[in-house]
Amino acid sequence: CEADATVCPAVLVFVGDVLRANAAFRGHIPDREAAERMYRQVVAHAPIHPLRPHALRSLSFILMRRCESTGESSFIESAIQMSRQALEKISSIDASERCHYLCVVGAHLSTKYAMFGDSCMHDIDEAVHLLRTASELCPQSHSGRELILDRLSAAFLRRFEGTGAVEDLDEALRFAKETLS
Repeated sequence: CEADATVCPAVLVFVGDVLRANAAFRGHIPDREAAERMYRQVVAHAPIHPLRPHALRSLSFILMRRCESTGESSFIESAIQMSRQALEKISSIDASERCHYLCVVGAHLSTKYAMFGDSCMHDIDEAVHLLRTASELCPQSHSGRELILDRLSAAFLRRFEGTGAVEDLDEALRFAKETLS
C-alpha cells in the first residue's frame, strides 16, 4: 500500500522490527537508527493505522536503549511517553494483548526508578500498579505471563530496596515464585 507517497506502514514496521532485532543481537547501531526512522515515519504519517501502537512501543524500546547507553533522562521520558501513547491506542484490544502494553509502560517506569532513584518514587508506585494490572489481565496459559510476573517481582524488589517496606519484599518473593510455577 502507499499513502502520501510513503512506504506502507506495515512494511516499515516489519523491516524496522528486523533491523531492531539485528541491532539488539549484533550491536549494530546503524540498524537501530534506521529502525527508529521507520517507526517515526509510521507514527508521523499513519495516525490511524492499526500498527501505529506497535511502532510506538518499538520506538519506546529504542529510546530506552539510548537512555541506558547515555544516561540521559530525556530518552527515558520520551520512551515512557511513547509507550503510554501506544497503550492509549490499544485500549479496545483484547486483554491478552493489552497486558503486554501495560507491561511495557510499567517496565519503563520501573527502570526509570532504578536509574534515577527516590526522586521518582511515584514512578515505581505506578509501575507496580500497571504491572499488577497486566498480570491480572494476562491469562495463566499465556506465553508472555512469566515475563510480566518477572517484571512485577523486580518492581516490588526495587520498591523494597528504596523504602524498606517488608510487604514489598514479600510480594517480590511471591511473584518470583509464581514465575517459576
